Amino acid sequence: MARPVTNKVMEDEVWVRQRNGTWYLYARKRVWRDGKTVEIERRLLGKADERGGEVRPTRPKRKPAPKGDEAPPPGSDDGGEEALRRVEATRTHTGMCDILEFIGDDSGIDADLRSATDGPTADKLISLARYLVATDGATFPGIEEWQLRHPVPYKYPITEDVYGDLFDEVGSDESVAQGFFAARIAREEDLALLVAYDSTTIDSDTSNPEARDGMSKSHTGKRAIKLLVLYSMTSRRPLAYAKQPGNVPDVVSLENTVKQLEALCARRVMIASDVGFASVGNLGAILHSGNHVLTKVKVCWRWVRDQVDAHLGELDDLGRIMDHDVLVRGTTVALTREFPFKRTYGSKAKGLKAGDTDHVRRRVYLHIYRDQARRDEHDRALWRELKEVESLIVAGTPLDEHAEEVRDRYLDVRRRGKKVAVTWRKEAVDEACRLNGVFALASDKVSDANQALEIYRKREWIEDFNERFKQDAGGHTARTGDPENLNGRLLTQFLAMCYIEHLHERVRQMKAVLGVPNGDAAHDTDTNLEDERKLKRWLDKRALCRTLTWFDGHETIEVSTDIKKRRWNTETVKRDRLFLRLLGVTKDDE
Repeated sequence: MARPVTNKVMEDEVWVRQRNGTWYLYARKRVWRDGKTVEIERRLLGKADERGGEVRPTRPKRKPAPKGDEAPPPGSDDGGEEALRRVEATRTHTGMCDILEFIGDDSGIDADLRSATDGPTADKLISLARYLVATDGATFPGIEEWQLRHPVPYKYPITEDVYGDLFDEVGSDESVAQGFFAARIAREEDLALLVAYDSTTIDSDTSNPEARDGMSKSHTGKRAIKLLVLYSMTSRRPLAYAKQPGNVPDVVSLENTVKQLEALCARRVMIASDVGFASVGNLGAILHSGNHVLTKVKVCWRWVRDQVDAHLGELDDLGRIMDHDVLVRGTTVALTREFPFKRTYGSKAKGLKAGDTDHVRRRVYLHIYRDQARRDEHDRALWRELKEVESLIVAGTPLDEHAEEVRDRYLDVRRRGKKVAVTWRKEAVDEACRLNGVFALASDKVSDANQALEIYRKREWIEDFNERFKQDAGGHTARTGDPENLNGRLLTQFLAMCYIEHLHERVRQMKAVLGVPNGDAAHDTDTNLEDERKLKRWLDKRALCRTLTWFDGHETIEVSTDIKKRRWNTETVKRDRLFLRLLGVTKDDE
């Protein structure tokens, strides 16, 4: 028996996906008629980026223009106001945004992020990162107003609620950050990945449980959160980071970094680190993992000190001068020794359990150096202090505790009546100065002292990165007490630093060849070389943020009427066009 006709109207909502990926939400009314459900009304409620997401109102459709006799004649009073309403015009600052869009495409940053998360989330993160770069690390509440004048991938307003929810969502999903790191590491061309490893701290005034007292590297006295960064010394590209409580010492942070690299990277890595991360246990953990290491080690370690004492005389040989620094002399000692490490898993063969200490035997190269400039600096500091203490003794001025220690260790004082004679103990002074300027590097891979020093000096790039992270990406202070929200913010700031580092590298490469003949007759004209030299002088006088601000003055105007659409850009001078062409933003024929 057929279902009876009741003429009852059924109301519900339905989601419809558009070709561009946007979802439309409709309210519909249906009735049962002729043995089937018939839709009698459908009304558009709004649209969202994903099914079930936040619903936004759609732009109303433009009213059709009157036709035939209904159209008012040009210039008539009846149609003047309506004609003005039919003109749509926009003005946007596109010069700087074009540069940032090019950097995102050229570096693969945007593609790597999109591979780790969905499209709308990636668009929001990219838009926030470009805002940080463009505004030199301004706070996020300003993006809603900035977004009105600057085109970014996310086309809708990014309010405080929007980016707050975004940070919570991304911060709670660790696969987004780790997926992005893995994609960045996969872009490294060298089979033996060479990374620098260093830490910085983020000050916090909030109740974040990871913020701890007494460890701020900016010496502000505030509680701090530690950020550990991996940086490619081959491509000058930041690869990954990890966040830890602020009171965790650097020396115990390296073991987790090795595990992170093993999870994200399918090849061997050589880690270059400073003395803050140096310990025999860290060396053992890296060597046991199959990776390589180049690290500064402490001269006071027994096995290092024994080799320094045995080979210190070799540093007086002029033939030991380093190739790229004539003030440094070095020598290399190869030795085989055992390094302890904690086992991740037990070993039945050795009778050890997980967490027990095991040993790995490896051949390492100990590079011993003396920096003559640093040696002279330390010698002068000691001699100056001895002279000050000597003058105090001769003048009869009472000495403080430290001055008394200096006197007892380095000076002989003889008194004859009112006369005081002070002489220096030459052997004691020479012994104190013997190791001034001496430092050592250890590596299981790099056997040449010149190459080891060159790689270690490049490690300073990561220190510049940490400084720019605080100054250019707003990374000096944690502005939230929620750990998950902070995770999302850090990923956005790290994304901005990827933009900044790639732009810095492109500009460095450009400046290296500006004004330099390359054998191309079209390039090596006097006029072209002089134009390039002028551009180089202009770039040398400006920080990168000022260069971006300069191009923010380039605007695009779009006007749309019932008849046609037109778009034009503000004019540029010859130097600006040369910069954009050499950077790669525009082509020769544009």
